[in-house]
Amino acid sequence: MAFSEQLIQSLSKAFDTPWPGPRGNLSTIGSDVLSVTVCPEDGARVVSLKHKGVELLRQYNPNRRAFQYGCFPMVPFVGRLRNGDICYAGEKHHLYQNKGQNAMHGMAHFDPWHLNECSSTKLRMTLNVGEPWPWQCKVIQEVNVIGNVLELSLQILTDKDIFPVDAGWHPWFLKEPDNDGTSVLKIDFKADSMEETGSDELPTGNRVSPKEGPWDDCFNFEKYNASAILSYRNKRTITMTSNCPALVVFDKQPDASCINPMSGVPNGLNTNPHVISPNLSLTAKSKWVFE
Repeated sequence: MAFSEQLIQSLSKAFDTPWPGPRGNLSTIGSDVLSVTVCPEDGARVVSLKHKGVELLRQYNPNRRAFQYGCFPMVPFVGRLRNGDICYAGEKHHLYQNKGQNAMHGMAHFDPWHLNECSSTKLRMTLNVGEPWPWQCKVIQEVNVIGNVLELSLQILTDKDIFPVDAGWHPWFLKEPDNDGTSVLKIDFKADSMEETGSDELPTGNRVSPKEGPWDDCFNFEKYNASAILSYRNKRTITMTSNCPALVVFDKQPDASCINPMSGVPNGLNTNPHVISPNLSLTAKSKWVFE
């Protein structure tokens, strides 16, 4: 893919444009209890995550759009970006607007990822971020399975300039993967605060006390340890930890919920930028333990 191609042009104009789903070669790694399948040509997305043979992620079908299945990385920004603009160092850079007036969920789908390493338990992929991103940078995603543990990492680095970036993941966990009517997904977490959301679906800049669900909200973890426990009664528990300060939780759809560890809040490139330079990269990490 490239930004000039019609599919990516369409995605940059409408987040819900028709999407072809996984394509090209798929790579599967795993252990006796975990199986993880990744599609480099579909935004380096985890398209399948099975625990003891049971699929836990929402799957693609022709009605799904680019941001509605699997677990995809969000780079080099996360969530929504106000007006599709980055205002940094006195300059404004316009990307695109594909969710109302805003840009949404990053550019992992805009250019091809390259599979650099593939073993039975580890994948390493790289992405050179292209237009309309205004700066030169590279993303490295690693996916690693060790027994009952899935480790994810995203590193963004550059060899020139200083500019803001963010990174994170957007998984769609099925609410009833066992289809038995009893093991329904329950989400538990202890955040320090949550972002107040304005009518434009972006943080207002005010932090408020966490509220009870249902949620479509961004929560803050002051110790950069965004975490959650996902439990399916009598079936499995997933303990999700990270080195991230933000966690978006979205559980308002009937079949699946999103629990997104992120290095910053939506529109953070403009409100609380994390900058990289030739001497400083950004690395987001998340560990999921299955029991």
